[in-house]
Amino acid sequence: MIASNTMKHLWDDKNQKFIPHIYIKGSPFPKDFDENQIYYHGGTAIAIEANLLSKEQIKTSLDKMIKNVKDAGAATIGLTVYPTYPAGFFKNKGMYPYGYQNGGDWTWFGEE
Repeated sequence: MIASNTMKHLWDDKNQKFIPHIYIKGSPFPKDFDENQIYYHGGTAIAIEANLLSKEQIKTSLDKMIKNVKDAGAATIGLTVYPTYPAGFFKNKGMYPYGYQNGGDWTWFGEE
């Protein structure tokens, strides 16, 4: 049931990717910011490990990850997200673009 609902509510079939967030009371971000442009590498990798995606969806996901790696100039598909959230979107100072969870490249994860 969890797997089914995850794919039903979080998989964007049109864009062949996971929706970053579903907000109950509306997005905390500015109206002109399209959060669905962000690709979540880590969450997608875990969904693949959990056997949620079909072989075709995995191929599409990996192709997108490889393109993101090239576009970001990263070393591995261990990017957390790409593109990053803009500077100043988070209260935590460590969440700057390409830092840790905001586009950081976790090479130890991406090379496994």
